[in-house]
Parts: sequence; C-alpha cells; structure tokens
Amino acid sequence: MFNWQHLDHFNGVLLRIPHPPGKGRKAILGSITIALTLLWLLFTGMLVVSWFVIRRMVSNMYRLQSSLQWQAWHDPLTRINNRGALFERAKVLAKRCEQQQQPYSVMQMDLDHFKNINDRYGHQAGDKVLTHAARLITSTIRKVDVAGRVGGENFVSSCRGRP
Repeated sequence: MFNWQHLDHFNGVLLRIPHPPGKGRKAILGSITIALTLLWLLFTGMLVVSWFVIRRMVSNMYRLQSSLQWQAWHDPLTRINNRGALFERAKVLAKRCEQQQQPYSVMQMDLDHFKNINDRYGHQAGDKVLTHAARLITSTIRKVDVAGRVGGENFVSSCRGRP
C-alpha cells in the first residue's frame, strides 16, 4: 500500500502513496489518512521517548549537583565540614549571635603527637584517629554549633554561647 522512495538529487525520503487502480478519491483520502495517522504515532512516540530521556538526564544532573555540592563543603576523610564550609557557617553563626547579643566561642583543637602515630603505625592508622576525633567532636557539640577540619590534625568548633 505504502512505500518509501529515495529520490535522486533529494536528501530525504518520500512517502509514496500509490493511486489504487480503479478506486476514486475516497481510496486516496483513506490512504492519506492512514499515512498521516502513522506519522502522528511516530512523532508522538518520539516525543514520549524524548520526555523520558530528558527527565532522566535532569534527574542525573540534580544528583550530580548534590554530590558535587557535598564534596565541595565536606572533608572526604572525616566527612565533616571542610575549611571553607566551616568558615562560612561560623560567620553566619557569629553574626546571628551578635544580632541576638549572645556570647560566641571558637575552639581550636590540635591532636598532639599526631605525626608520631603516622610515622609509627602508618597513614591508615592516622586516618582512623582523625575519623574517630571528628566523630567525637561532632557527637559532643550541639546541633546549632559548627565543627570542621581546617587541615592536618587541626579541628575547629564554633559554638553559640559558652562551651
């Protein structure tokens, strides 16, 4: 009934609807209606598939953005705030305390003789010590307080009020 015909000197494909022999205009209109219906179904299917593809891409983009944002603000080893996040959040906390006329405290913690642990037991043991120290610090501060690793074995905690 239908055939696709490739024409010379024409970049594309032509849908050819042959004139049925011995039939009138109704047959031609019926053939055209079927062809247009098939084209409509094809384009509708393409739109639906495109919608699902775009939806998946946007979902992956949001997931990637969330992951990158987390990585930008957290120390990968200890999983607490890194230096940039700590300073940014500490500024916000300090400003809030100043507005509410509350005391504000900053504590710097340094693990004494940490180099000796790394030298004697290796960096994996040192990593475990840093991770354990970060867990201890975050478990002892309040939710409104901010803690982070500023580098090496140095941690800082910013607290509302007095510790």
